[in-house]
Amino acid sequence: MLHAKIETVASRFASLQNQLRRETPGSFAHKQIQDTIVREYHENKTDRKFEDCRRRFEYLHNKLSHIKKLVFIYDSNNLK
Repeated sequence: MLHAKIETVASRFASLQNQLRRETPGSFAHKQIQDTIVREYHENKTDRKFEDCRRRFEYLHNKLSHIKKLVFIYDSNNLK
């Protein structure tokens, strides 16, 4: 659930970014997409539940990376 919520928001911004690239800079459509990106960004930043979810995801991701590093070091030292 945690990853799904983060992935949904990330894919939405990726979609908006792709739309933005297809438009001519300075055009009305380009400006509208930029405004949508800024608005949705601020909505996500002020959404307490999303921010808590994002922080928890980052914490768990960093923790998993640390554990993977420890396992790699352990395996490297025990192969000798």
